[in-house]
Amino acid sequence: MKKIIVAILTLSMILVLITGCGGGSSAGNASTGGNASASGDDDTVYEVVFSSQEVDSSVHSRIAIELWANKIEEATNGRVKFVYYWGSSISGVPELLDNLESGAVDAAWAATSAYAGRYTATKGVTLPGLGLIAGADGAEAIWQWLQEEEPTNERGTLVLAACYPAGDMYITNNKKEIKVASDFYGLRLRPLNSAWQAVFEKLDVVPVSFGMNDTYENIEKNICDGLVQDFVYYSWSRIYEVSQYYLDKPMSINIGFLYLSPHFLNRLPDDLREIVLSCGGLELSRQAGAMILESQEAMQKDIVDNGGIIYPATAEISDLLENSFEAGRADWIKECDARDGYDGQELYDRLIKVTSPYFGK
Repeated sequence: MKKIIVAILTLSMILVLITGCGGGSSAGNASTGGNASASGDDDTVYEVVFSSQEVDSSVHSRIAIELWANKIEEATNGRVKFVYYWGSSISGVPELLDNLESGAVDAAWAATSAYAGRYTATKGVTLPGLGLIAGADGAEAIWQWLQEEEPTNERGTLVLAACYPAGDMYITNNKKEIKVASDFYGLRLRPLNSAWQAVFEKLDVVPVSFGMNDTYENIEKNICDGLVQDFVYYSWSRIYEVSQYYLDKPMSINIGFLYLSPHFLNRLPDDLREIVLSCGGLELSRQAGAMILESQEAMQKDIVDNGGIIYPATAEISDLLENSFEAGRADWIKECDARDGYDGQELYDRLIKVTSPYFGK
């Protein structure tokens, strides 16, 4: 009888290992994607409290729902069910990562730009002028950096389900088209991070810092003239209503994350935990990057249809920007050096080695 029980248990473990959304190889905290079904007789439904600063109709929310959450729910036969809280309705942006770590939130979408003080080495992939662009290959570059090469693990205990370019960064302002170097002078723009602040200072732009959610109102009230962000943000936030001019030169990326709380995963039975983990990974990241690229093109059209002007960069402006990007790189290296155990130049050299095969793809 004992031999029969042992045989059954062994077979069950094998089935768990070969099923799941993936069947792909593990890489860091999550593995690659695919299809699966839940095993076991437990009918308990495990709710996933999911938080995002985005609205439910944004492309980042569609990625979370269509590419990730729906697949998990299907693969677990409904035993894992997502409950969504949009627009930071359950957790504010500053404390979101802490709430994930404590288990107050089970899963979330987040962007590096909202956590500049935490993601120092991580945000190397967002450096102005680095060469990464939105798309599946850009997502793979980020995955390789965060999961396999970047040595500081700034995620801590958070489990990374996906990382991808949240969009290409473009400069917008509500004053004029920027055609010559002097057009930058005195413009008050919100930088994405400290590296971008260094670039703006090099361009004689006045950096103005405030919360991202205040951007529309601050432009409307003439507190600032514009910012650097992606067309995904420009479209869903309707920034085009208060900022008309968009310089058509992608200069960097932002990173979007899908995270899981380790406390949530520890509540799951082993079979469900394996399935949930297998639904994240490199393949999900590439799919998300591809969806961003496709959506970005549609959102550029949306901005033009609503009165926005997307104008080409002159040769003078392109050269000026390229020469200014070095200030951003130097700022990042200096910021890394200021953190214990970080070697800024070593991290930069490693970053270039990992990401350069993906530049412009």
